[in-house]
Amino acid sequence: MTKIKEVKKEIDRKRHLLERLMGSIPKRRKVQAGIIERKEFPHYFREKIFYLNEEKEKIPAYLLLPKSFSKKKFSGIIIPHQHGGSWRDGKSETVGLSGNKKWAMGLNLVRKGFVILAPDSKCFEERVISGMKPDVWNERFEAMRLLLLGKTLAGRMVTDLIYGLDYLISRPEVDSSCIGCIGFSMGGGQVVFWSALDMRLQAAVSIGGFANYESYFKNRTVHCFLLSRHYSILLFFDC
Repeated sequence: MTKIKEVKKEIDRKRHLLERLMGSIPKRRKVQAGIIERKEFPHYFREKIFYLNEEKEKIPAYLLLPKSFSKKKFSGIIIPHQHGGSWRDGKSETVGLSGNKKWAMGLNLVRKGFVILAPDSKCFEERVISGMKPDVWNERFEAMRLLLLGKTLAGRMVTDLIYGLDYLISRPEVDSSCIGCIGFSMGGGQVVFWSALDMRLQAAVSIGGFANYESYFKNRTVHCFLLSRHYSILLFFDC
């Protein structure tokens, strides 16, 4: 076996191990989705859409489409939103409808000619747990519930992004060979795990998305359940 083959084999082994530690990523089915509304702006169109995951849960998202007729297909970027202790914002912050305008990355990138998909993560905006307030307790509840089912919140979020990519490449406006992702904070953490598992991504940018677990323990960091809920991950990895 050549050195290159050995490296590839080790990468595959670690990829499968990471998937198992996150609670297993379900096999995907045919994309089921719909468009709720479509609005026109000077430089782009904005669609509010949804797609289903394997549990038939609706994942609300915004799709931004460049208003340009010079290209038949556009590169696509998926942007998982930040945490920021703001469970009310989610996808809306990414497209400039709420929250901190600094993180409205979707608006900047669609104006540069990219198709943007900005979904809600579990426990945020339209995906706050039914009957609960948009606060840390809804996130903590869901993280604990998933652990009891042999799953993790990180696995849920990454799986939903995989379904989001399935949807994005089903759109006729998108070049499926040119797909990337970018995220800040919790969104950056999702990008780290997702890009390790999904080889369809051609580029991945994580901004302030991760640190090693030693630093989390040292600083008593409990801000985000995405990063702290993986089965026995420290027995195998520390980033």
